[in-house]
Amino acid sequence: MFFSLFLLNTFTLASQTSFGFKTGLNYDSMGDYTPENISITNITSQSKAGFHFGFFMDLDLILLYLRPELIYSKNLCSYNDVVIKLTKIELPIMLGYKVIGPISVFAGPSFQNFIKYESDNISIGKIKEKQTVSFQMGSRINIKNFGVSIRYERGFTDNEINIINGNKTLGHIHIRPKQFIFSFSYKRNFNN
Repeated sequence: MFFSLFLLNTFTLASQTSFGFKTGLNYDSMGDYTPENISITNITSQSKAGFHFGFFMDLDLILLYLRPELIYSKNLCSYNDVVIKLTKIELPIMLGYKVIGPISVFAGPSFQNFIKYESDNISIGKIKEKQTVSFQMGSRINIKNFGVSIRYERGFTDNEINIINGNKTLGHIHIRPKQFIFSFSYKRNFNN
């Protein structure tokens, strides 16, 4: 965060700033279900489409750009007939490189805070870590003020939630993100 603020202050005079809105779909495969009872088998995870929306700022630095985002995100994953829903606020900070024309590539950390985790089918215990960090990388195509991007995210923080029945823990699900994110964006430019 400090590094991002430093870059913003350093390059503001010789840059172009854009603000925008983005929305899209998340496909998170999360992790495996680990049962407490080793006789329980054949529980498999399946990705489901979640969604995200939020705001961003682009700071144009000639060949590079810095893009902090503030995102509301909902991720879904199913384990047989059980659907797990995770809701979080994310702060990705991407450093991008303009490859050619409208095409760019980017990468950086994403700081996340879980605000809700639930299932309609089962009881869920407390999440192990509410604040986590992950790494994102991807590519974007911008045509005028519109953009389309795809990125892959992998979590740094090992995280899990317990599946419970009364006072008994049935097992736990590893929820470190492992997802593809598809986004559409619109931005307005402001010259300094």
